[in-house]
Amino acid sequence: MSEWLARVGTFVRGAWLFAGLVLVCVYALNELLVSALPRLPKRLKVDPEVSEASIKHAEAYRGQDWSREYQRESRRSRVMVWEPYVYWRRPAFAGDYVNVDEYGRRSTWTAEGLRRRSGRVRIRRFDGLGQRCA
Repeated sequence: MSEWLARVGTFVRGAWLFAGLVLVCVYALNELLVSALPRLPKRLKVDPEVSEASIKHAEAYRGQDWSREYQRESRRSRVMVWEPYVYWRRPAFAGDYVNVDEYGRRSTWTAEGLRRRSGRVRIRRFDGLGQRCA
């Protein structure tokens, strides 16, 4: 019995040492990579200049007098800020065509007739899961 217990103890000791060495190696590799790789900037910026080509290729905006200013404003609003759990978010931005709230959500325009009249949201299911089988 004591011989068997000694073997189990030797195995547990070896496994514990191996796990410790793996942990130390992973930690050392992490520290090496963190110090060697360039850090991500806190904010990412997109070039705010609008090229003629980007406006010409956008068929939906072709011939619209507001399209150039909209494109310029859209690019200015694309500054991104890193936040844990949600990754990249936009900071608050207010413009003539683009608006981003303090939570990083971009507000969009909705025609007056299409807006909801009440604050209640209806969810409809078309999958048949609402029916019960007998």
